Order: sequence, then structure tokens, then C-alpha cells
Amino acid sequence: MIDNDKFELLSGEVSGLRAVVMALLNTHPDPRALIREIDRLAELQAATANPMPVTEPFIRGQTQATDTFRARILEILARGGRR
Repeated sequence: MIDNDKFELLSGEVSGLRAVVMALLNTHPDPRALIREIDRLAELQAATANPMPVTEPFIRGQTQATDTFRARILEILARGGRR
């Protein structure tokens, strides 16, 4: 697989995963607990899941993704979401 094909495949996977995560966020019964867990796991992810040195682009990408999900949870809570 050439580099561009790999990039396109990964982009498609990320897009699909974002859709699944957003569906889970929209239906989760306890958004406050969910946001605490996202914050906890985001810190651990870079330190434990990646056997090679974590790059600045990796950290930026992870932060951007978790910030997107956090924002959605905060929207749910602001409109009087569950619990």
C-alpha cells in the first residue's frame, strides 16, 4: 500500500471512529462521569499506549480529538443533559 493509500485508509478509520464515539456520547446516561473518564484516559494514553516516543503532532491530534468530544459532552450538559 502506498503512503497516500495508507493516509486515506487511516483518515476513513478516524472518520468512522468519530461517528461511533459521537453516537456513544449522545446516548451515554452520565455525561459528567464520561467527561471525567475521557480526561483521565487522555492523560494515560500518550504515556502507556505508544511504545515509541510521542511526537508533538500526535499530542496535538489527540488533544484535538478529545477536545471535540469534551465539547459535545458540555453541549449535552448545557442543554440540561442527563444527571
